[in-house]
Amino acid sequence: MIFTYQDSTELPVQRDFIQDLQELVNVCRTAIPLEKSAINIKHDRDQSRSESDKKAEELENLKNEIVGYITDISGHGDYEEISKVKKEIVDSCESITSREIETLQEEIEKIEKTARNDIDALESRILSILSPFFADYIYNTHKRYRASMKDGFLQGTVIGKSNGMEYTLEVTFAQDVLTVEDLCGELSLPTLKKSGIIHKEDKLKMMEVSDFTLFSARYEPEHIDAIFEDKDGEQKFRVTSDDGRYVVYFDDNDITEDSRLSGSLDMNNIEILVQELKIYLQEYVKSNKLTQIMLDGEDALASNRIFDCLRIIARQYGEIVRECLERAYVKNEISIKIQQADDTRTEKYITKEELYNQLSDIGEQGRELAEILHVSDPEIKTID
Repeated sequence: MIFTYQDSTELPVQRDFIQDLQELVNVCRTAIPLEKSAINIKHDRDQSRSESDKKAEELENLKNEIVGYITDISGHGDYEEISKVKKEIVDSCESITSREIETLQEEIEKIEKTARNDIDALESRILSILSPFFADYIYNTHKRYRASMKDGFLQGTVIGKSNGMEYTLEVTFAQDVLTVEDLCGELSLPTLKKSGIIHKEDKLKMMEVSDFTLFSARYEPEHIDAIFEDKDGEQKFRVTSDDGRYVVYFDDNDITEDSRLSGSLDMNNIEILVQELKIYLQEYVKSNKLTQIMLDGEDALASNRIFDCLRIIARQYGEIVRECLERAYVKNEISIKIQQADDTRTEKYITKEELYNQLSDIGEQGRELAEILHVSDPEIKTID
């Protein structure tokens, strides 16, 4: 399929932008109120802590005043009985004060525990809501892929970066175990083996590695580093690639640098192996779980900056919205054309008014997003 503006100019992202735009609005409408709730809980918790600390401080001050006053009382004679009375008053005052402060501490601990549980639940829901969106709907990100065998299953992470924002997805793949054969078919690597009865000499031997499985992989644009091992974990080979240059190691020996071996290395198949592995890590993902969002080096959840992250994403979308509006034939319509493989053409659109009304339900933050997305202007009539 080909996605274009109404004037047939191709979109900068070859996707159903109208659907993506609606998904962005949907996650904003769900996630932002949850973050507001978390912020309110944190505010109430902090306020309770401040009030509790103030009460404890006043109790300590009162105790000190009473103890000081009792200790300094004079003019009643230096009798043992009077000393006992003064001591009991002081002890009682200190005991009551300690008890009340302890009660305050217990109460605030309960409040903080409840708040922590509520915040954890809200943050978990926010991550769950954002997970599919961050996995597939953020444009122009620099992504790093990691995969490794753990407990007999191939698992991994995807780390994406965009405009100061960094997010981490835990992923599982379509296959629990990935073999060389799955990626490029049959593959053999040249190795040197000692042979001869009297005089031992290194002889070239082709080692079949088609059944080796992926042990670990690191991939980011222009670089990949992958290790495959046999079923016993005794033999391994490693492939690295930087800017199209391939290096192959077998049991830590660099085959590509060994003139005795490099001529027998099937570089075409190695290239296929690497390219198919890149595709697999990107496209054959079975599940995604968003585990962390960082913004300017801070945990965006803990620092209440999820809305700031959504603003960053909205700016990316806003540029395409602006182009859609400028190239549209109908005023205030964000429209695209979709050309199918059989050359069938359809149009898809959403109005500025629809988007603005959806976003304004969020409140002030929604109206700010509407401005970023270029769907807020005086001509739009809002629904009360």
